[in-house]
Amino acid sequence: MRLGDRAASIVVAMLLLTIVLVGCRPEPDATVVASTPSPVVTRTPTPAATAPQSIAIGRSAVFRDGGIYSGINETPYVISSGIASIDTGSFQLDGRVSRIVDLVVVDSFAEPRLAALVEVNFSAMDLTPARAEMRLVVLGADQRGIQTSVTLSKNEGAGYGGPTFELVGSSEPAIIVNEVYSDFITGDTGSANISRAFDTSTGKLLWQASGRVDRTLGDIAVLRRITLGEESGLGFTCRTLHGIQVSTGRVLWDVDRSWLPAVTEYSCRSIILDDALLAERYVLVEVNGESILIDAATGTRLNWRSDDDGYDVKADPLSGNIFSPQRDAKPAEVFDPASGEVIFSMQSDQAYALQLYAVSFFDGKLYVTTTDADLVIDAMSGSTLERGWDSWPIANPGPWVLFNDGRLVEYRG
Repeated sequence: MRLGDRAASIVVAMLLLTIVLVGCRPEPDATVVASTPSPVVTRTPTPAATAPQSIAIGRSAVFRDGGIYSGINETPYVISSGIASIDTGSFQLDGRVSRIVDLVVVDSFAEPRLAALVEVNFSAMDLTPARAEMRLVVLGADQRGIQTSVTLSKNEGAGYGGPTFELVGSSEPAIIVNEVYSDFITGDTGSANISRAFDTSTGKLLWQASGRVDRTLGDIAVLRRITLGEESGLGFTCRTLHGIQVSTGRVLWDVDRSWLPAVTEYSCRSIILDDALLAERYVLVEVNGESILIDAATGTRLNWRSDDDGYDVKADPLSGNIFSPQRDAKPAEVFDPASGEVIFSMQSDQAYALQLYAVSFFDGKLYVTTTDADLVIDAMSGSTLERGWDSWPIANPGPWVLFNDGRLVEYRG
């Protein structure tokens, strides 16, 4: 769930009370794309030179869209400045009552900072009526002061009543703003959603595209789009998915009707993005009822076990290998999704008898539970490396390893 859907308000304690407005709401049909697209960069963690540092940020931590979020309200954390603590409530901005609607982490690999959607309310003064604005605000790298601010929408009257916006963070120096109207497949509003990316330092519009960005994986934004019948050229509405480079807006890959064995109204509507997050490097898509694994950086279709569930499968963020659990007569396997080569396999009967379940897969190690013990297994050979564990790695944000108990530990390799 987006932060704006969860909380009525969120406070940034460090915000200065003065804000300078930069820019205005982009015109809906204006498209800005950088002229020289930069190459897609796959980032790998750099081992720490000294003993690994460990930071506790609280349980229930998750990693998505290039940022770490923790707790019931999914508080965002900016690691480079220690811990950026966010309090809930309302605050004064420009001396006026304001509230934060959504809050995310941006530029998490280079210069982490926070970006917020802020509703600002202006009281009536003499003959000037009351008005409200929705602003995009990016904090400075020290989390104090305003790096940039953009007015997205405004209206007269008490209380904001304009379009609904949501933020999607990223590991790049860009913030994505979705203007959301509808995700329904029927009706005439499905194609009205708009995604825009703004430079976090200047507030400049980098690009915009029809549709709604669901998530980012490195420099890739996964965009969902609904194409109405008259636009599709088929006479009926279709869903499409696209991989867009966050920094430039360049479309790198598409999942559209060309992936379908037969194009019908039903099949064209059944291109669906799976919610499962696989190591921040893969996208799982259901196309006409068939699960398809895609390399997020290239759009290449990879090998996938047809009877696997995305939530039971574990992917190693470093090697890219995938653990596929036992099911019926199918063995438990570790395989390379690019080549399809099986690296390690355990017979179905043995895995079933052990009730083998993989909790995590990281750096060539499987964290599993069995009827005997909690084990760490070498994913290449199947040999036991360790008996018993209290926590396990769940994500690899840059040079850190995030554990399920909320610890961040520098990656040593």
